[in-house]
Amino acid sequence: PDGDLWIAADGVAGRLINERSFECLLGHPTQKTETRNNVTATFRDSKGRIWLGTAQRGLYCWSEGRLERLPDPALDKVAVSSLAEDPRGFLWVGTDWGLLCYDAQLQKQARPFPSHPVRALLVDRQGVVWVGTSGNGLARIGPTGESVLRKADGLADDLVTALAEDKEGNLWIGTRNGLSQLSDVKFPTFGKNEGLSADVVVALCPARAGGLWVATAQGVANGRRQVELCMG
Repeated sequence: PDGDLWIAADGVAGRLINERSFECLLGHPTQKTETRNNVTATFRDSKGRIWLGTAQRGLYCWSEGRLERLPDPALDKVAVSSLAEDPRGFLWVGTDWGLLCYDAQLQKQARPFPSHPVRALLVDRQGVVWVGTSGNGLARIGPTGESVLRKADGLADDLVTALAEDKEGNLWIGTRNGLSQLSDVKFPTFGKNEGLSADVVVALCPARAGGLWVATAQGVANGRRQVELCMG
């Protein structure tokens, strides 16, 4: 909100202040490889805290000028891929060993589901937690229980790489084999044959003016234009 740009990369994480001064908060690119903090996920929660997830170096929280490490040894053994917060203030952490969850007081919760590596996380406007896994499809965790949607249900692929929700409440699922749209439990699929630059979708972001930005293995496209083109 104050205009700072947070940057996370191999070996370093920090913020660019007023487009001029870079404040390094975690690691440094000149560190030795074996001691380097490779920051693999960032997230800003409802309290304004910035979370920095690393590859086998733990999970850090920056708040009011202080950087603290979440005291859970389990995070030293995993690579954090994604972070999300639900309406209760629970923090969800996707890792290469599955899903972790911490309550509003950052106490670890029992979450045996799913056990597959997690690539993407999203909490929608209804408070439902969506979990994109590596090989086991898209998991849904909500007040009514837990379920999984897979390729057999119409998903483009069981390896989910990115998630986004647009202004209309549609859920977009990026996979290694195309882009799926979830609306009323229907799965239209968009890929290279429908006008995207490639089938492998690596990142998604709703556009401010409507539609969707889609990053693929072959470049970036405006999803709204692509979909309108595909649909005639």
